[in-house]
Amino acid sequence: MPHHWFFWLRERGWLKRRDLIELGLNYLGIVFVFAVVLAFTSVSRLLWGMVPPLILVSLLLWYPFAVQTHEGFSTGPADSRSHNYYGLFMYWFSFGLSMHRVHHRQPKLAWIELKPFVESVPRGLPRWRPHRDIQTV
Repeated sequence: MPHHWFFWLRERGWLKRRDLIELGLNYLGIVFVFAVVLAFTSVSRLLWGMVPPLILVSLLLWYPFAVQTHEGFSTGPADSRSHNYYGLFMYWFSFGLSMHRVHHRQPKLAWIELKPFVESVPRGLPRWRPHRDIQTV
């Protein structure tokens, strides 16, 4: 569960003990994995191996797919608070993250099951640039 959801739950008094256990186990797992890696490498090698990919992931995935597929912190209907990107390239590039509105409507679908919902880029829009299908309700 992303951290902002923990803060959101805590602000409303809905944070349960099992949520805190989940967060603790998540961090224990992360510490364990990195401890194993550190046992075979050095700190500098671990940092040089992890920081650049994390920055790339942030730039390539976080902004276009987490920020641009949501309109702020809207809590309205899925049709107005999330967007899909047009085209198969964006679908394959993002492993289905481009189909964010469909994900909100049908959250149980795996990313590969979202492929039938991909819409082609409309005529008149340049194909080389990603475009979102912004809808207002």
